[in-house]
Amino acid sequence: MRALARIFLLACAALALSGCDLVWWPDDIKPNDVVKTPEDAIARTMHGCGSVVPDTDSDHWDAHLEGDLWHVHWSHRQSEVSALIEKGDGTFDDCDVSIVPE
Repeated sequence: MRALARIFLLACAALALSGCDLVWWPDDIKPNDVVKTPEDAIARTMHGCGSVVPDTDSDHWDAHLEGDLWHVHWSHRQSEVSALIEKGDGTFDDCDVSIVPE
């Protein structure tokens, strides 16, 4: 009975480990990448995309990674900021600021 239990546990472990290859990781973050998290991309946009720093309310900000580019967006009322940031070196490929005074 013990041998059967061990075989079952080994089979489960092998199945679990083989499943790791089936997980799809869309955008790998490399250790030497400058921008590693959505928070990094948002902070870089707030402080480097134009001279206007919009509010820091996290509900108004969004950042997601597509390939090697972070797509960052902020909007509140009629104002918005959008940026494309290289994850590897943190440079801006695009930065658009449209702030409407309240």
